[in-house]
Amino acid sequence: MNVQDIEKEIQQLRPEQLQELATWFDVYRSVLWDEKIERDLGAGRLDSLVKNAQNAYSKRQYREL
Repeated sequence: MNVQDIEKEIQQLRPEQLQELATWFDVYRSVLWDEKIERDLGAGRLDSLVKNAQNAYSKRQYREL
């Protein structure tokens, strides 16, 4: 099955099925994102960003969200 086949199948879904798929896909992408962040953290790829954030926080150079 290729992407075009999947697209055709998706177009055949009823609205409630499409909503269920969309919800599943959102959760799936979130899990993938979390796993990537964990791998990047473990590999030290985010060390400089973490250090910059910690320095800014200690100097109170931040804004409340």
